[in-house]
Amino acid sequence: MRSDSGARVLFNGVVENAAEIAARLKLASTVDAATLYGAAVDCWGIDADRHVVGRYCAILAWPDRLRLSRSPWDSPPLHYAQFDGMAVAASVPRVLIAAGLPEKLDRTKLADNLFFNLLDRERGWFEGARRVPHGCIVELDRAGASTSDFYDLAGLPEVRFRHDHEYVDAARELLQEAVAKALKQTDRPAIQLSGGLDSSILADEVLRQMPPERSLPSYTFVPLADHSIGARPGMYNSDRELVEAFAAAHPRLVPSFLDNRDRPFDSRWTDMFLAMGGAPNYLVNFFPYQAMWEEARHRGCDSMLTGEFGNQTISNNGRTSYVEFLLSGRWHELYLALANRPDDQRTLLHRFVSLSLVRLLPLRARLALRRRRHSRAATFNEAMSMMPVAATNDAWERAIETGAIAQEEYFSSKRAALAFEYRWRDCDGGDLEQAFEQIYGMPQIDVYCYRPLVEFCAGVPTTQFMRGGVGRWLARRLAEGRLPEAQRTNPRSADHNVEWQLRLGRQRENLRETIARIADQPDLADLFDTERMTALIDAWDEGDPREPEVRLTREAGLMRAIATGRFIEFVRKSNR
Repeated sequence: MRSDSGARVLFNGVVENAAEIAARLKLASTVDAATLYGAAVDCWGIDADRHVVGRYCAILAWPDRLRLSRSPWDSPPLHYAQFDGMAVAASVPRVLIAAGLPEKLDRTKLADNLFFNLLDRERGWFEGARRVPHGCIVELDRAGASTSDFYDLAGLPEVRFRHDHEYVDAARELLQEAVAKALKQTDRPAIQLSGGLDSSILADEVLRQMPPERSLPSYTFVPLADHSIGARPGMYNSDRELVEAFAAAHPRLVPSFLDNRDRPFDSRWTDMFLAMGGAPNYLVNFFPYQAMWEEARHRGCDSMLTGEFGNQTISNNGRTSYVEFLLSGRWHELYLALANRPDDQRTLLHRFVSLSLVRLLPLRARLALRRRRHSRAATFNEAMSMMPVAATNDAWERAIETGAIAQEEYFSSKRAALAFEYRWRDCDGGDLEQAFEQIYGMPQIDVYCYRPLVEFCAGVPTTQFMRGGVGRWLARRLAEGRLPEAQRTNPRSADHNVEWQLRLGRQRENLRETIARIADQPDLADLFDTERMTALIDAWDEGDPREPEVRLTREAGLMRAIATGRFIEFVRKSNR
């Protein structure tokens, strides 16, 4: 359709406050999303996206310019390129290639991916390809491209009530609102369900709002029954027992448990590479999800509900309290927060120094201190990188610049954590969601990404998430009357894919063959240390698979390098 200003409007997604926007613009309540969005831009210009709430991306095309935009927090991807006198924009990179952009991989993007740095929100996987960051507008004309950030993350207001119960009441109302908005988009939803708080609270609310004669299929992945790996301190290996207890209290829930016994780790990678036009390193974590989507589609479901952003919203664990309580003089609360850590075997003094004092140091000082105290790599980036050490200098500096240095630590403030999560949410996440949607023909709806709910939780004080040494305090109160008490009060967390050594070990020869093919390509020598990768395969059964160094290098680092290498192969084969 065309807007009143003459722009052709292409809109992908949903406007969740459509009735409000239509009323303000004096349009019919039944107007379609593209017409509504075009009218909003005509009326409010750059401010339009501040008023429109939803999950969307949009292209407005005039004869001499393009306006590209994506909603904040959760939105479909949007890629663009300018070449040969053209400007091309699309939701998938393969359209840019089809339009004539050379299919040449961006080596900086590949190196950053191998160094666990996905925080460059604009660099694409191919030279000349760019991405629209969420919460931004990109305008293209003959002079080039300009990007403006319409979403003021730092300006989100603080939320303060007089009484604790008011936070729970407000969270409950927003959860109800978010679920109601989600259910308007689907008739036969399925849900991804764990034994934790966020997805279970979501499932309970969905069941409350669904018609009483309808059931809700849920999908939970579980470890192989024949593994013999014990749980790590403060963790459990399988969600089955907790989900079964939750299902017993919710008779309309129809649970399915999937162990992916016969599914290889690289299940449908070729389809994912094609759908995404990239291979973000965390793709290796998602092989269990393929079975969920397949089962839901086979059952006749038309959407997949998730609570992925629950840990960043209602189920925030309050771990920034270790510094915030120190700086605000909440000494007793700080003591309780440090003392009640079921997964921490250190002395209380050691916890105080590591979790409260050290976090106040600048990043480079923290890294230097960590290197003095530990023989292993100081960062997850180093532990997981399969690049030759000599080739990581530039990647290291880019990771520091973008804030992508990953350590076993928490942020020193809730605002710092929020800023990171906002950028991390944009790390090819929209492409991954869209890939599942393309392959299985139904949308994913992360209910906790409902913008008013996200912004409410962003403004809530940390004391509502950590109280009396109890983390996720807001979620635990919200879960009263919804979850079995054993689940609601459970302080442990799930250790998913605990049997990775057994599962992946069955495909060692597959891994070895991939490494050999990478080694046969001399131009990749600066990206892959294939000798180290082969040595890890040779020593596969050595070491405790629960040890961080063993797991980081093999399950995480090696498998991420394999995925990147396979993506390079995929692109080069398509060129031939």
